[in-house]
This record gives sequence, structure tokens and C-alpha cells, in this order.
Amino acid sequence: MPVYEVGKKVCSPCADTIQFDLQDGGALFVAKLGNPTKDEIQEFKQGNPQFKFLQLDGVIYFLAKFGSLEWMEAPFHRDLSSATKLPTNPPEGTGLNVHVMLIDAATGVLTVQRIVGLQSEFTRQLTAAIINQPSFKTRESYDRSVLITHMQYSIDQLANMAKNEN
Repeated sequence: MPVYEVGKKVCSPCADTIQFDLQDGGALFVAKLGNPTKDEIQEFKQGNPQFKFLQLDGVIYFLAKFGSLEWMEAPFHRDLSSATKLPTNPPEGTGLNVHVMLIDAATGVLTVQRIVGLQSEFTRQLTAAIINQPSFKTRESYDRSVLITHMQYSIDQLANMAKNEN
């Protein structure tokens, strides 16, 4: 497992992106934002984390909000995940851990990281959606589905449509 240290470069500079992925030890939510403001850094560090998800046309949209920041969303499909095994239904009182990372996309430097535990019921709902997620025939068909969703709905609309929330 890689070691991540705040203040260290963890990736190459890149465009702003939001990613959600499963790993064998939990989940990963990465927000790469160019030159994050002091407010953004503070909200990622200490703001109340909120999570939601919904599934549209075979794609799971994982949504996150930290404190007063706007909703962020990341499309997810298990066939594109780096996890070698899918999570199982957790016992009551336990849930997936999400490793949250804020990376300065302009520099590739890790600005904030924290671990957030998901509630049991939310974890069970997310796990069931992932296990039952239909496969896409090609990566292009997945990308097309995501593009169509992004053309039809704003992030706020997706957040309002999401009935599964942590």
C-alpha cells in the first residue's frame, strides 16, 4: 500500500478531476483541484462530510460535499475499479472507510487527507449497487453514458435525485 504524506507530490500536475474508486482496503475519493483556496482546504480538512450516490444507465455517481463546499461527483463502474475483490455486506455498526484526498492539480501536491467511515446502511446500499451493476460492452459505451448524463443533469440535480445518502 502506498504511503501518502501531506505536502508531498503524489502525482503529476493535471486538469481538475474528481475520482471515486474501490480499493481492497476501502474506498478512495480524490479531488484534484488547481490551486485550492484556504476555504476549500479548511472544508476538506474539517468540514462535515456528506456522501450520496445514485445509479443512472449502469453508472454509479458517487457524490461528496465537505462543509459549505458545492457537491462534487465522480462516475464509477466496478469493471474500471482497481479493487481485486468487491466489498461484502458489512455487519451492523461497520462500513466502508473512504480515504479522502485533496490534491493541488496544478502541482500534484497532496494538500489534505482524511479517513471518513461510511454508515452501515449506506455501505450496504452502495455495495448492493456495485455488485448488481451491469457491465458495459466497451469503454466507449461507458464513456458515452457518462457524457450523456453530464449533458442532461447538473451536479446539483444529481445530488437532488440521489436517494441513498450517508
